[in-house]
Amino acid sequence: MAPVAVLIIGALLIYAGVTGRIEGIIRALNPPDE
Repeated sequence: MAPVAVLIIGALLIYAGVTGRIEGIIRALNPPDE
């Protein structure tokens, strides 16, 4: 259980970091029209 939980948390952190970087780049290139 423990190793699985660590892998899941690690994957979520990596996924959040990657998506965060992508969103940051997209926002920098395409500012919101609001």
